[in-house]
Parts: sequence; structure tokens; C-alpha cells
Amino acid sequence: MKIFCQIKWPTLNTTLCKIVLASVFIVNGCSDDPTGGISGTGKAGTQLNTGIIVGQLDSLNELSIDGQPFDTTESEVLINGVAASIGELRIGMSVTAKVDYQSKTATSIYYQPLLAGPISTASDDKSTLEILGQTISITEDTFLDELTTEDIFQDNVIEVSGNRSKSETIIAEYVRVPNLSDNFYVVGDLEETSQQMSTIAGTNVDLDSLASQETGQIPEITPGTVIKAEIEDPTPDSSPDTPLIATSAEVVNELKPEKFETVSINGVVSEAYESGNFEIRSFIFSISDETDFFDRSGNTMPSITVTEDMKIKVVGVSSGGNIVEALQITIRQ
Repeated sequence: MKIFCQIKWPTLNTTLCKIVLASVFIVNGCSDDPTGGISGTGKAGTQLNTGIIVGQLDSLNELSIDGQPFDTTESEVLINGVAASIGELRIGMSVTAKVDYQSKTATSIYYQPLLAGPISTASDDKSTLEILGQTISITEDTFLDELTTEDIFQDNVIEVSGNRSKSETIIAEYVRVPNLSDNFYVVGDLEETSQQMSTIAGTNVDLDSLASQETGQIPEITPGTVIKAEIEDPTPDSSPDTPLIATSAEVVNELKPEKFETVSINGVVSEAYESGNFEIRSFIFSISDETDFFDRSGNTMPSITVTEDMKIKVVGVSSGGNIVEALQITIRQ
């Protein structure tokens, strides 16, 4: 096993903002002791060969996720929660993948959009949209799949994937026209729930139609769970405060890292804490004296305070669950 004492990050010069993922990490004193653990963690038995990547597909000929090629011969693929083939993936999709760095294989690849529905409003420059009560930000980094800004107009139906900022705005990474057979839906954390009303990613959703005809009770879903709620077509004259009507709701399948596995994510910080720790895509990253910082050109830089809505990429090691110790942070803005 090769051990590297320093990882050099390359210059980011593409609109896909590629992450270069190290297949090995810094270990104590550059020791070759496999039980030495990640530097600064004191954790023994660290697994360096497997992990979770959240990034964009940048090649399909030899499937590549943020610049890292992986064999997909045996990959499980889920698109919007449904089993699919590799051929149904598209360049630019923001995916979550379980990978093995040693064998260069992707065992699972999940693509889960955050919503699909009709555009209710669009700013003149098409940079801000409203869909199903959600605010969408279209940036220069958003990948429009067989679309142009001319296709972004009121009542046109689009599918959006990306990640949410502190204000619940979706920073769009990938946009396309969904399949005609797809229903409208919104995906997000179930924040509050009652017998008649729930809040999903800041949007009120009426779950009354899901009540059992026999008991009149709505199936119990624990707040904090990521769910997908299929939505009735909203009426054109409905106000922004009118709750969406859910026709079905289900828990979203998510890929989670095992303890000591690698986690690599690029995105927007949705929550920053006084401790210096922060959250991206439901993962909470802890910062220590061992965390290295880089600017977007790959140069080392002094440590800084990570703030909400900051665009970064981070590589770390899972402490279990959704807690990750950050090893490298690159500022993307």
C-alpha cells in the first residue's frame, strides 16, 4: 500500500468544479502501520479503500465522477429511487456513489433529484426560479442538459438536482426535462409533521390524502427523515402560501458511509456552528488542528472559519453516522 505524506490539489479550471479524491490519506508520521489511523484522529483500523463520493458525472465512456474513473460492471444504479442501468445516467448529474479505491469500482451509484414540477415564476435573467414552493438558484456552474435559458419559462416542467443552502434555496447543479411518466415531487428533510400538515425543506405539504381509509391515520414518518412526496399538479391561481397536496410519500434510499470510510463532497455549506463545524448535504463535518485548507488553485492557505452558503469541497473520514472529520477543505469561491 502506498502512503503519501502530502496530497496536492490541482487547479480547478472547469465548470464542473472537479474534485480530485485521494485514494489514500495522511497517516501519523507517514508511518506504514495500518493501525496508526488518520492523522489527528487517533482512530485505529482505519479503512482507506472504500468511501462515499458526492459529485458530478463528467464522463460516461469510462464512468468518471469528479475526475475519478471507476469500473461500473457490477454497479447498482438507482435513478430517482428506481433501479436503472448505467446507460440511463447523464453527464452532469450530481450523484452519490459508494466506491472502492483499491479495485477502482463503483458498487452503487444513486441519482436523486430534489424536485420536478412546473416553473411558477422566473426572474428576468432566469437565475432565480420558484417551483412547488421551492426557490431555485441557477448559476454559471449549473449543467443544463439539452436545455438553454430560453427553455426556462413559466409553467414549463423541469427536474432539478443540487443542494440546499441555509435559506433552503436549491443551488442547482443539474437541470433537465423529466420523463413524461414522472409525477411532480419534492424531496427533502421532513422538518415538522402533524396529522394534517408537514413541512418538507421549508414547504408546507398536506398529507391528509395519505390517511388510511380504515384507520384515518397518516403513516408515521420521523421528522429529520429524507422523504420524497409526490405532489398533485398545483392550480395556476394557487397562492405561494397554499399547501402542496401529497398523493404519496416514501423514505428516500441514501448511501451512508461506514465508520472510518472516506467521505468526499463538494457543495454549499447549509449550516455553520460556533464550534467551527459545519453541515453539507446532511453530513456534519468537524474541523481540527489537523485539517488542511487550500484555495481553488490548490495552494495551501491558513485555516479560516467556514461560513454558511460558502462553496467548498471537503474530504474526510467518517466517525460513524453522518459525522465526518474533515481532513482537507478547498475553498471554491
